[in-house]
Amino acid sequence: MNYNVISIGNYAFRNCSALTSITIPNSVSSIGSYAFAFTGLTSITVPDSVISIASYAFAGCRALTGITLPFVGTSKTEIGGPYALFGVIFGRDNYTGGTRAVQWFRAYFGSVYTYDYIDYYIPASLRTVIITDASALRSGAFSNCVALTGITISGSVSDIGDRAFYNCGALANVAIPALVTSMGESAFYGCGSLTDIYYAGSEGQWNAVSGLAEAYIPEGATIAYNHAGG
Repeated sequence: MNYNVISIGNYAFRNCSALTSITIPNSVSSIGSYAFAFTGLTSITVPDSVISIASYAFAGCRALTGITLPFVGTSKTEIGGPYALFGVIFGRDNYTGGTRAVQWFRAYFGSVYTYDYIDYYIPASLRTVIITDASALRSGAFSNCVALTGITISGSVSDIGDRAFYNCGALANVAIPALVTSMGESAFYGCGSLTDIYYAGSEGQWNAVSGLAEAYIPEGATIAYNHAGG
């Protein structure tokens, strides 16, 4: 791809089923709706230069096994709701090779909130996610992403929202940065396969994180402190 490209437009590579890999240059700042929909991509890295990813950008990418993103949702500035969820970039339409994810989010009515949900369809083949430039994981970010086995969160994240990994039943390992100071209620509820937490900070820092008791981290999970992967 030309390194002078600043935007990947709507439908740019849609239905390019033979496209299995692509390099997105650091000049790109936005990715449009259906830009890579129904391609043959097996993995992709979206650079930190990208500040917006439209809904359905990766719809129907049924061969995708790994994805690296600067943030979760459609932009780094989303503060919550359905556009701050992992599934939004894959969209709401069912397709062969997609898995339904019922994703939770907070719905606010003034200062009062309740939980609502929305269905997204995520590639059943997708196993690993790396988030490189987010400041927070919002409520329900990866909720019910049942096929994911490994998630790495960037060093700039300070807050993990409630239900962030809710019911990620296949999640075996997660890398958490030392800057995290709080975890929301039920952040890891239903993560029965979680065996390894790679934490970049010290044991003392971990114990000082607020909300650990309510996060429902599985008792069998091992925490590796001072881990470079967090």
